[in-house]
Amino acid sequence: MSNDAKPVLDHLSTTGEARLERLCDLLRFPSVGTDSAFDKDTRNCAQWLVEDLKECGLKAELRETAGQPLVYAHHPG
Repeated sequence: MSNDAKPVLDHLSTTGEARLERLCDLLRFPSVGTDSAFDKDTRNCAQWLVEDLKECGLKAELRETAGQPLVYAHHPG
């Protein structure tokens, strides 16, 4: 294992449980973007993702499109 990877792997091993729970939270959204019956859920999922990405230190925003909203995020550095 590279010494460069050790801090990342250590962080993942100590936060793995919380990361898995966040992934499960995301997957619970009934957000099928191609089915208009799920428009509200898709938008709620996108907004949840924006907030989650911000908590990870990214600049994130919801952008409107002709269809479903788009989540745009990038590292501010």
